[in-house]
Order: sequence, then structure tokens, then C-alpha cells
Amino acid sequence: QGNRVSAAESAGPRGLRPVLSQKALGNVSSQSTPSPSSWQGIWAPGILGNRLEELLELNREVPRIISLDLCLSLTEQLLAALLHQGPGQLQGPRVLSIQDLLWDLLTKRYLEEDMSSLGLRDFLTAMETYSAHSQVVSLLGHVLQGHLDPAALRYVLLQADMLGPVTLAQGSDFQSFIQQHYPFLQEVERDTLILEFTAYSGRAATPAHIMGFILLLVLRHKEPLILEFEATLTTFAKTQSGSVTADELSDALDDLVPLSGKAERQFLIQQGSASLRGNRIPVRQAAHIVGYLGKKEEIWKKGDPFPSLSETRGSESREGRSDGSPGSRDLTTLRNALELAQAWGSLTGQI
Repeated sequence: QGNRVSAAESAGPRGLRPVLSQKALGNVSSQSTPSPSSWQGIWAPGILGNRLEELLELNREVPRIISLDLCLSLTEQLLAALLHQGPGQLQGPRVLSIQDLLWDLLTKRYLEEDMSSLGLRDFLTAMETYSAHSQVVSLLGHVLQGHLDPAALRYVLLQADMLGPVTLAQGSDFQSFIQQHYPFLQEVERDTLILEFTAYSGRAATPAHIMGFILLLVLRHKEPLILEFEATLTTFAKTQSGSVTADELSDALDDLVPLSGKAERQFLIQQGSASLRGNRIPVRQAAHIVGYLGKKEEIWKKGDPFPSLSETRGSESREGRSDGSPGSRDLTTLRNALELAQAWGSLTGQI
């Protein structure tokens, strides 16, 4: 599925330069977690082990930069791999972190370790280049750095799954979308969100504009449902302000999303902890897990009020990037990831 890459095509720029700087990742709110000048999370020895020193020494005779389409294709495959790994799809003794999933994807793709290492460097460099042109790439970069939980990716994929091609096709205003998705907002909060969306979209209310706006809200730590759960989660942080242990988060999930499966809850907690390589999860990132499970629970209760892409994926082509606009391109990337995950057998109905 998607673009395929030979070992020769994986060539990238010579030398390691700082990857995914804060500037390249775009404007995130001043309250967001500061980003390092280089992508320390992905280059840590705990991820690549003894391969790190060899990776730093690898050079290329002919520099080559991965294209945007190839970067998005690899992003789609990583997102599909994320969806494919769940409590029912575990094939090993442990839950893989998002960083481990990336390395696993590349080692399976390129087979030889040296080529996998070069492919990894090329992909990270491409993400630095294109994160300013794709909010999906930017979001993935923040997750790989440990600034956002992997559940944030699941959350936007779930939103993309709900935004079927006929959603708001008659040009109905954004207010109807807000009332369906964020019924807990006060009138002033709804009005503010509508104004922000209007400034972002120029009054257009297409699925691509809405998806782009949701991605922007998640990146800026302003997504209403996630913020709502973040405020609630602070009461469960009993041993240390600002972060929760796995047990504290488990208690919170029991209380806040009781209809979600216990196996899925524990899986998401383990994946979040593995991606951070620590024993505590910041409340802000824990809110991504609760937000994702909360949205799934809401969909289940309502019986999926919007057309699902599961009804239309079969008739849509994976070729091209729609009209080429960033919002349309991002929505296509998310839909392609959903389609690919479904082809791998990890999707039945809703994600």
C-alpha cells in the first residue's frame, strides 16, 4: 500500500543536523512543553542501543532528500502500525513504544540494519523539512519527542474516521459540529471557538478544514475535550502535582471512561509509559489517553452520528493527495492510514 521505497531511494543528506527544531514544528502555545533543539527522544541509546554510534558515523556519497509524498507515505505506515498494535494484536512480550514502532517499521522495510539506520535518519530529516507543511507530520514529531502521548495520534485518527465525505456537505456552519462534538462548552467558549475556526478556514466548513482545525487545536493544547479531561485529571495526581502514576491513571480511567475495556486502558497506559521511558505520565499527556477513550465512548453511546469512513474507504483511491492543500493532504494522510490499518486487519467498525 502507498509508495514503496528501495534501499537506493532511502538516501538522504550527509551528516546529522538537529532534527525537528521548535521553529520547524510550527507555533505551539506558550504553555506547551519546550522542545529541545534536537530530537533527543529518537536518538537516545535506549531506542537504538549500540546502533547509535554506528548511525552517527554513517555518511552518504550522494545526498538525497526524501520527497513530501514519501514522508507522508511512511507516516501513514507508522500510524497504521500504531493502530495495528493493540491489546488484541500483541505478538511479543511487551508493548512497543512509538519510537520502537518506527524502528521496527524501518527494519522490516529495508531488511539490512545499515540501510534501516540511514532510512531512519532520512525520515527524521524529512520530518524536520516538511513538518511546517503538514500538521500530521508535526503532530507525529511531537509524539516521537515525548511531548504528546501516542493516544493523541489515535484521537485524530478517530476524528478523521468520523469525518466522512458527506459530513457538512451542504455547507452548514461550524456551530452544528461543535454542538455535536463539544456539548459541554459554555456559550462564550463556543463563540470563541467559532471565531477561531472562521479565522482559520475563511468560513469554509469542509471535512478538510475541520480536520486541520482539530489538528491545530491538539498541537496548541487547546482541543476542548482533551482540555476538559486534563482539568479533571489533576484531582487524580495524588503523589506528585502535574503527573500521574500508572495506578493513578488507571483509577482515573475507571472513573471517567467506565465503558472502555480494561485491557485497552492498560495497553494505552503501558504504551504511553514506554514512549516516555519513565514511571510517570504528565497530566497533559494522560489527558490524550482519556480524551481518546472518552471520544470512543461517546461515539458508542450515540451510535456514530456521522458517516464513517468505513462505509466509503473501499471506493476511495489512495493515489494522490486530494487538491494539494495542507488540510486536504493531512486528511488524506489520516484516511490512508486508516485504510492501511484496516487492510492489516486491525480495524473492525470504529478504531
